[in-house]
Amino acid sequence: MNTTTEVTSKIYEDSIKRYDAIFGDEHDNQSPSQSSEVNSPTRKDSPETQNDPSLTTEKANFSRVPEFLRQFKNWVNWNAEKIPINPNSGEPASTTDKGTWSSFEQAYKTYGLSANGTIMGIGFVFTETGLSGIDLDKCRNPETGQVEQWAVDIVDRLKSYTEISPSGSGLHIIAQGKLPGPGRKSGHLELYDTGRYFTITGNTLPGEYGEINNRQKEVNEFYQEHFKGKPASPREVKGMSPTREDDLLITQASMAANGEKFSDLMNGNWQKYYSSQSEGDLSLCNELAFWTQDPKQIDRILRTSKLMRPKWDEKRGDSTYGWDTILKALSDTTEHYEPKPESKAETIPINTEPNMETEQGQGEVQKKSITNDFRIWFENCEGSFSLSQIYADLYATTRQERNAIQQDLHRLLEKGKVERLRKQGEYRKIKCNVEKILMPSVKPIPLPILFPCNIENYLKTYRGNVIVIGGSPNSGKTAYCLNVAKLNMDRFKVNYISSEMRGEEIYERLEGFQENCIQEMFEKIDWIPCTSDFQDVINPDALNIIDYLEIPDGEFFKVQDQIRKMFDKLKDGIAIICIQQNKGAELPKGGTGSIEKARIALSIDNHLLTVVKGKLWKRGTVHHNLTRRFKLWAGVNFTWEAWGEGAGASSLYN
Repeated sequence: MNTTTEVTSKIYEDSIKRYDAIFGDEHDNQSPSQSSEVNSPTRKDSPETQNDPSLTTEKANFSRVPEFLRQFKNWVNWNAEKIPINPNSGEPASTTDKGTWSSFEQAYKTYGLSANGTIMGIGFVFTETGLSGIDLDKCRNPETGQVEQWAVDIVDRLKSYTEISPSGSGLHIIAQGKLPGPGRKSGHLELYDTGRYFTITGNTLPGEYGEINNRQKEVNEFYQEHFKGKPASPREVKGMSPTREDDLLITQASMAANGEKFSDLMNGNWQKYYSSQSEGDLSLCNELAFWTQDPKQIDRILRTSKLMRPKWDEKRGDSTYGWDTILKALSDTTEHYEPKPESKAETIPINTEPNMETEQGQGEVQKKSITNDFRIWFENCEGSFSLSQIYADLYATTRQERNAIQQDLHRLLEKGKVERLRKQGEYRKIKCNVEKILMPSVKPIPLPILFPCNIENYLKTYRGNVIVIGGSPNSGKTAYCLNVAKLNMDRFKVNYISSEMRGEEIYERLEGFQENCIQEMFEKIDWIPCTSDFQDVINPDALNIIDYLEIPDGEFFKVQDQIRKMFDKLKDGIAIICIQQNKGAELPKGGTGSIEKARIALSIDNHLLTVVKGKLWKRGTVHHNLTRRFKLWAGVNFTWEAWGEGAGASSLYN
């Protein structure tokens, strides 16, 4: 057995051992793309979690997850701490940010590929689905399977999809219908329809509980029966939407003497100051308690921070961990912020003595000057920016200058011209003058672009389109791109952006063409070296070829944003973007986000080209899993076999 085979075998054996340790001895290695049913491995306790009943995992069978639920792109993974995880990036997900969710298939795939066991399962976010989740906690004996009568009555009353929770001691019910009020909890009963996620096992109760049914009437009656007349405490209301007052408080706290620590805690960097996150939670609440004594506002702001985790809502008798932390902070904090009264003077005082200015006059002149500078700066800025960037650009060094900038910035927030981004201290200028899409004066004609293997016979390309080519290392991505450039250099202005080749290597690669075309290609094509910020070198009206999109430090979750920036730069031109792809993978690094903007997405791997996504098929030529095998010789020359329609994942994206 060769070394590669030994390594692959070892990885496979380790993966099977992990499945066995967590789920059980039986496992099914099929992925969602290989089977119409998605059968998860059979799980049992792992050695690491046997002492923690909350992590004991029942048998999961994802094939029983209803198709109705799978259609949503509201899926996340979760770890041992029950923190939701973004399936595309591996970073913590937010139940209020759909950019951190993904498809059922991607969540299942990420779960299956978690070789180190950090991903414990998949979960579903209720936000913007029209579904309600009812959590019946501690109602089932995991050993005998017996369900307590109060829970049986609720399950029988709602008659919708019901499954056993990962711990085996609870039940989850999912039904169509919105709650008539905010999410609530009382004892072992919780109801939510937004801002929450359920762990999903597919381990349904036997009988008529395998499908999601419309139960709006029953949900309304159930909610009114259990919660009508019971005022929601601040910890139940949750305060899902931060207010403009919250934004102002956060900005003020960020600019205070201990603003760096406040910003670090908001961004989740508690390790810099404490040995546990709980200490960080209390510290942030203490900081907030200085600025406000409103517990609901403290709760709202902490939920927008990266310290937010499921533990915040863990029950502590009649209270929760988060609520207890807020009350302790309010009790411990004895000093509070007292805003200074604003000056009523609106004009610059006129001095009667020459060469003499009052201290107030100096301050007013300084404030007027920095305000004018900021307005000019803002008119010329685009996209996102940070407070520190403004201070640096305007040389704002005094506290008075910075306070004036903060006030101007919050006026823009109030007017809806700026929005605060998730990262602390960063903002985005909102586009006010939007260019409308007008009806073309004549019937649009597809661009006459030519591709190796004649894809243009099947798919149309229009101006402003993005085409993505995912390819494993040494699969032929660069050869394909060089052929695109050669075929179209007499038809379009070609802008070839290379992140790894320079003149000598390009020359050597072009020598492989049978025709002596080196000088012609150097004269007709603009060869641009670039390794980052590719949107800066995009020619808006040219055929741009990016070979390849290089992402620093392996942060492939940024691929989608990089492609969007290039898309926004295009006018009459197009962009063909190459992205690295793991061998045998269905999509480029960056997952589904990498092909979101693409009208055509191709995969090149193991001498096979596959049309992964096609949005603009020519009439009568729609194909699923369109593939074409090839041989590559002399580094740039292709010999193509006939088109075929083979098995693959492309049918998911057509």
